[in-house]
Amino acid sequence: MGKCGLILIVDDESVNVKIAARILGDTYDIESVSSGKEALIFLEQVRPDLILLDINMPETDGFTVLEEINNESMDIPVIFLTANTDKDTEIRGFKMGAADFITKPFVPEILIERVSRTLEFSRMKKKLQQEVKLQTEKAMESKKELEKTKTDTLTGLLMRNSGEKKITAAMKSHSGMLIFFDVDNLKKINDQIGHKAGDKVLRLMGDTLKKKLDSCGALAHACRLGGDEFLAFIESDDSTFVVEVVEKIMHDFLEAKDRDIEIKDASLSVGMCETAEDDIFSDAYNKADKALYHVKQNGKAGYFIYKDAETDDTISKDVDLSKIISAVKNSGSYNGAMDVELREFSKIFEYLKKFSNRYDHEIRLALITLEKPKNERVFIEEIEEAMKVMEDAINRTIRNVDVCTRYSSLQFLVIMIDVGDENTELVLERIMMKYYENYKGDRRIKPVYTVEEVDKKSMGA
Repeated sequence: MGKCGLILIVDDESVNVKIAARILGDTYDIESVSSGKEALIFLEQVRPDLILLDINMPETDGFTVLEEINNESMDIPVIFLTANTDKDTEIRGFKMGAADFITKPFVPEILIERVSRTLEFSRMKKKLQQEVKLQTEKAMESKKELEKTKTDTLTGLLMRNSGEKKITAAMKSHSGMLIFFDVDNLKKINDQIGHKAGDKVLRLMGDTLKKKLDSCGALAHACRLGGDEFLAFIESDDSTFVVEVVEKIMHDFLEAKDRDIEIKDASLSVGMCETAEDDIFSDAYNKADKALYHVKQNGKAGYFIYKDAETDDTISKDVDLSKIISAVKNSGSYNGAMDVELREFSKIFEYLKKFSNRYDHEIRLALITLEKPKNERVFIEEIEEAMKVMEDAINRTIRNVDVCTRYSSLQFLVIMIDVGDENTELVLERIMMKYYENYKGDRRIKPVYTVEEVDKKSMGA
């Protein structure tokens, strides 16, 4: 039966070498040298499995030898031999990468155990490194094979790498619209129904994109970015036409998913960015992504064009709060914990019922709107920053019993309980003051508010 590995013993005292060789010789092949310099020469020719290295040697000490081993990336475990048990020596050795320390004179059982353990750990480490290398190589091969296929097997669309290259090339020679699609609630469907249902949603999205883009009458390219995200580019100077295509995609997707109870919770959020010839892909991608984020922040299931933020004046302070109250009233009941979000008026309704009917409290709704200048450029980034500042101002001012929710891209809805007319105005003016104190951006964005008291009788029992 062969020996279990080669050990190099480095010690300028021959008696130590002989003792160590006698203890370990039956199990391991032993080589020895009497100086650090000789050790480095030996290592140029032979790589042992383990080095037992004396620290205190003339000329070239053990620390110098270990430093050279590290510099040459030899990856050989080193156990220091020392008669010095000073903790600073051990700390220095471990920081340099020593595997262990053995004090002289040797205790045979300790020497055998520590050598055996160090060699076992070293072999496990090398085996793990080899396995990691092998798996990495396999992953790289799989990626290369995947890139060769170019097509996502689940959706039938181009994969991200190929799709982005094709879209980038198209953008260089054509103006058009870059469109970022996100399938809403896919994780919820995967978690609650199962991944087969999630795959069904993704296949539906792929089929819908292909059919509508192929039949839209313009050159169009699409790919799956990964997960629940898709990207498309339609070559067209007519943004109205592109919006109509997107609306058809959303309509067909929603109509199809509504026929399948397993995927009924799915919807689409879409961000778009108009592009001119030679626009940089990454810039357009980021703008479309910001437009998508804008949709996500405002309730999902919709679309938004990045440029719309410059001139869109459709939202103003003149919103009839009685219509909001009516929407709350007709929205149904909610039995869970209070967690108000956009479009979840049922939660607000339940909250209003609980306090206005059971405890006879006075409820007021305040609608706070950030007004933009008409027909002037105001970018999404400025609007989102202003909305964040306003949200912070509201949350810092209202009480724990009050409720705030983001109602639209430029509005917040605040429910206040038992505040009274004078205090309502005072609270809202404090919110305005905090907003102006903290918002350092575009001063053309100005906050306004309207208030209405909720008729308890109209809310029902």
